[in-house]
Amino acid sequence: MKTKIKLLTLSALFCGLFLTTSCQKEKEKETIVKVKVTTTNGQARPGVTVYMFRSIKGPTTAFFQPLYADLQVIAESNGVATFELHNHRFAKSDLRNGQQATFYFAVLSGSSTFSYQGMTIKEGETKEVSIAY
Repeated sequence: MKTKIKLLTLSALFCGLFLTTSCQKEKEKETIVKVKVTTTNGQARPGVTVYMFRSIKGPTTAFFQPLYADLQVIAESNGVATFELHNHRFAKSDLRNGQQATFYFAVLSGSSTFSYQGMTIKEGETKEVSIAY
């Protein structure tokens, strides 16, 4: 009788283990913002660092400085800095359950702001914004 109970217990444990490991995780929705950095004449500006801030650290706060940026990306040869928000925990929490969130993208130097743009986005969207300076 004890052997039968042990066998049933082990079977139940293996079934539970199988069920929890065989379930597939839901695929992440890609959430991407592409920031095109240009001169005022429209020429691409490669190599420029673009900083991203959550709305709580927006341009009206003392935290709108490179030190406090949530992310930073260097613009590629075409002048585009690509922010893959789905890869970052803080952005995932801001965008959970279909909520939209506002992020600010800026070209800064120390405490000087050259230019910035705000962007409101939802999980799974891809948006583009331009910054000219």
